[in-house]
This record gives sequence, C-alpha cells and structure tokens, in this order.
Amino acid sequence: MFDYLAKHLSGDNLAKGLVAKANLHRSRIQEVATNVLDLQAKKWALDKITDKKVFNLLQLQGSNGNPLESPFFSRWFKFVMTRYHVSKKAYKATLDILSSYFQSKIALVSYLERAKTSGKQTIAAQKLLDCQINEWKEDKKNAAYVFDILDLRLTESKLFDSPVISTWVDFVKSISSNDVEATNTMLSVLKLAYKDDLNSPPKRQNDSDVNEPPPPAKRQKEFDFDLNEPPAKRQKEFDFDLNEPPAKRQMEIDFDLNEPPAKRQKSLTLT
Repeated sequence: MFDYLAKHLSGDNLAKGLVAKANLHRSRIQEVATNVLDLQAKKWALDKITDKKVFNLLQLQGSNGNPLESPFFSRWFKFVMTRYHVSKKAYKATLDILSSYFQSKIALVSYLERAKTSGKQTIAAQKLLDCQINEWKEDKKNAAYVFDILDLRLTESKLFDSPVISTWVDFVKSISSNDVEATNTMLSVLKLAYKDDLNSPPKRQNDSDVNEPPPPAKRQKEFDFDLNEPPAKRQKEFDFDLNEPPAKRQMEIDFDLNEPPAKRQKSLTLT
C-alpha cells in the first residue's frame, strides 16, 4: 500500500496527507494513516533526507511552541532511533533540532524544565535535559559558562525563581566529585556574579546623618564676623587690656586646681 501511495504522491505531499489523516478523530482512517506514517518514517531514516526536513514534514515546527506535545513527536523519535540506532545519539539529534527551533539555550532549557513536570513527554524532556548537561561536560564547559548562557545573572531576589536554576545546579553536581565541592563551586560563581552587591551592602535607614560633618556653610557661619560692626568692637572681643598688670590677666584665665570640678565649670559657663 505504501508503494502505491508513494507512486501517486510526491514525498512531501504524501507526508502532509498522512499527517492530516492521522490528525482525524475517525478511528479507522486515523489508524491507517498512522501506520503508513510509521512506514514513511522508516523510509526517511534510510534516505538522505535531513533531520530538520523530517521535523518540518511532521509539522513539529508549527506545534504552537510545544513540539513534545505534538501527536507526531513519537513518530519523530521512531525516525531518529531508526536512523541513529542508539538512544543517546537519537536524543542528541533531537536536542540539536530543538536548539535550532528555540534559538537560545535559555528558551530551550526553560521549555524542557516545564515539560519534565507536566505533559505527555516528561521522560523525554528529562532525558533531553540530561543530554544537554552531558554535552556541556563533553565540551569542558564550567559552572560560570553555563550560569551565563542560562542568563542567570539576575537580581538575587529573582535568581531562585528562574525555571532554569535547577538545570544549572544539576550541571554543577555532575562536574563535582561530591556535594561539598558542588556547593563551593556554586558559591564562588554566585559571589563573582554578585560582587558589586556584596561589596556595597544596603544602607541602613536613618544612618545617613551619623558622623557626617556639618555642611560647609554651617561650619563657616560659626567663625564668621559681622563685617558691619566697627573694627574697634570686633577687636575688643579678642584684646587684652595691656594696661592691666600681668598678674591680673593671668589670674583671669587660671584655674584653681583645688576647686571642685563643678565650681571650675561654673566659672567658665557663659550666660
């Protein structure tokens, strides 16, 4: 039957027709189309058609941003398993296609983190995340690199709200010999990322006036003279009466060390 259909329809049109029929909710037609589509996937695996073209022919590129939930994702995976024979290579091929589809690692990982907790393909999503972590390890990427590529340089209050933080933690654990080493690695990356914040602790409320000198204008006023006063009056405030005997002038500024401190203080208090 497949050979008959293939003769009457070109490859792309056949695939589009099969996908359309497999989407029908009429059980008999849907079953036939699905079976033929499985045969088509096997043929694609043997042909020189690219992975990306098969992804598109199965209309996974137009699955409303949710290719893993497409009813044809399972056909896609049968195709890559038939082509690559090993599940590790099949997941790597799928990861490459999804990386192109989402265009950034943060978008891809965010999607997989959500998909691993809900939906039809939770196991596939987790395996794809594991594949991504292994890819970083094989490429000798470090914790700081993955932290940056996942755009985790957010404010501290939002860091742990990021859907991709768990992927970064899992990656750091995978490259560490134990939990202590992993914790130290994560802390060193966080300290470097938030260096400016750590070196500039937040200012406590009402601390702004503590130990601050008075404004220059205020200090200047304490020492200003009233320039409208006659010179003789200003001078008088600081002059000694040179006609007074030296002993009397000295007496005015001497303290009697035998007096109680309170009495000495009283003699210096201005009224």
